[in-house]
Amino acid sequence: MNEITYPPVKEALKHLETLYSDEELRLMAERREQALVDFEDKLDYAWHEGEQKGQAQLLARLLERKFGRVPLHYQSRLSQASSDELQNW
Repeated sequence: MNEITYPPVKEALKHLETLYSDEELRLMAERREQALVDFEDKLDYAWHEGEQKGQAQLLARLLERKFGRVPLHYQSRLSQASSDELQNW
């Protein structure tokens, strides 16, 4: 930090050092970062679940077009199938 001479950068670095030295602020920052990671995980899970439901609906429509009404037990299997199973079918 000693080699930095530009005053606004030096001031910003000093401010960061002050923030990191404050334990409460550091803990708040860590909690916020963890909350963001958790949010991204939930968003990713929801996206994959939506994709899987879409695949099941598409396959059900294709089966119905080709064979007519799909029996309930097959509809149930489609809705409970994993993405890999749907891809294989």
